[in-house]
Amino acid sequence: MLTPTLTGVGERSHLLSPQVNLDTHIDDVVNLMRCEELSDVVLCGHSYAGSVISGVVDRVPERVGALVYLDAFVLENGQSLHDTLPPAQRDLQLELACSVGDGGKVPPIPAGSCMATPCP
Repeated sequence: MLTPTLTGVGERSHLLSPQVNLDTHIDDVVNLMRCEELSDVVLCGHSYAGSVISGVVDRVPERVGALVYLDAFVLENGQSLHDTLPPAQRDLQLELACSVGDGGKVPPIPAGSCMATPCP
């Protein structure tokens, strides 16, 4: 079992830049699969990573055996993650990215926010 860390996250956080995006994260997983010569891979994506695994199967379908979405975003072709959020959640995320995350990073969700608890 391999659990890749995406560019800009965890031990690879020093690589975060405004150029890091969904395509970067899809490339991270695709490149790992190619380098390790993996096939019939079961990809499991949680939250944002649901978007990543959907992109991976688009790029290398011959290497993927199954997809598992664990409480994850499942985007339609051409959709962004922000397209799927309720407007209040999207606006809060963008506001926090600008005010706390230097404009390019989304900080952890505040415990008391609508994003952390079911919205009314």
